[in-house]
This record gives sequence, C-alpha cells and structure tokens, in this order.
Amino acid sequence: MEIIALQGHRKERSGKVESKKIRRNGQVPANMYKSGGGEAVQFTLESAAIRHLIYTSKFKLAEITLDGSTYKCIVKDIQFHPVTDAVVHIDFLELVPGVKFKATVPLR
Repeated sequence: MEIIALQGHRKERSGKVESKKIRRNGQVPANMYKSGGGEAVQFTLESAAIRHLIYTSKFKLAEITLDGSTYKCIVKDIQFHPVTDAVVHIDFLELVPGVKFKATVPLR
C-alpha cells in the first residue's frame, strides 16, 4: 500500500470567509477526525499536494504532518466544486491502532 506524505498547517480561524481566503491562496481546508471520536483538528493542505492522493484509482494512505506530529489517515470525505471539479474540502479519518472503524470499499 502506498503512503502519501502531506504537510499540513493548523487553521487559526474557521468559517466561510476564512475558507474562501484559503482556497484563493491555492490551499484546501481539511479536517481530521479520530477513529474513537473526539475533537476534530482543522488544518489546510496545498491543493497540488493532494492530487496524488485523490485523483487515482488506487487506495492510498495519507501521512499528515502537523506541528511536528505525524498522523496516518485515510480519506473520509471529499467535496468538489460543482462546476470546476476542484477540491473544496477534504475530511480525513486518523487510523489509531486497536480502534475499529467501518469503511465502504469498492470491488472490481
């Protein structure tokens, strides 16, 4: 299984206006949820960096680095712009050893 390394930056503020500023700067707002529940972490990613993770037919893990800490995650949800198909928002699910989660897997 291939792992894609991503560098994230924590968001200071949240909201519609802040998200639009982030997108204008070539970044994508993102959230990371823990498998066992808890508070979501809000951060941003470079839109060019996530292309190798999203636009592929293969399943890949994301290794996200935030403030010196590294988290292994899978993509939980992606929101696309209805006209341009650009990524508007992405949600990740952190993989915690020993914690179960449910996932839908497409079969060929």
